[in-house]
Amino acid sequence: ADDDRLALVMFGASGVPPFRMDVLAEMTGWRFMMPALPAGDIPTNVRAMPDGSDMAELIRAADVIVCKPGYGIVSEAWRAERPLVYVPRPAFPEYPYLSGWLRSNAPSCELDREAFRQGDWRAALGAALASSRTYPPCPAGGETGAAGIIRGALAGGLAAVEKG
Repeated sequence: ADDDRLALVMFGASGVPPFRMDVLAEMTGWRFMMPALPAGDIPTNVRAMPDGSDMAELIRAADVIVCKPGYGIVSEAWRAERPLVYVPRPAFPEYPYLSGWLRSNAPSCELDREAFRQGDWRAALGAALASSRTYPPCPAGGETGAAGIIRGALAGGLAAVEKG
């Protein structure tokens, strides 16, 4: 339906952790999209991402992103100015920094791991959408600076090889 919200469920290369997908069927007004669907009964409001999907375009189309916070998804959400619902990653060394930044700078909500597993997402989705926080400006051109740094490092390595 046109008034339904879309949650993009993204967990990177680790895949979506197990959770009670059947509960998502009870979340009227929401549709969910994820990279792949497990075997079994899939609620009608859950879909797999189409093959060959442009991730940046899907992120821009989503109302909110459900994820494990990592540099890639956080930067993509920031660039698209999309709210995040994120599941804690206590074993990830950068998690304290990313979660702290999200709490201060992004429309976001941390979703307890048990609530995630139980499919109890509605409150977190609503909180992320209702957040008054906005992302700071994201200046363009960072990719050019990063390419210059990489080019310089590669050139330095090649010069050392040529001298040897």
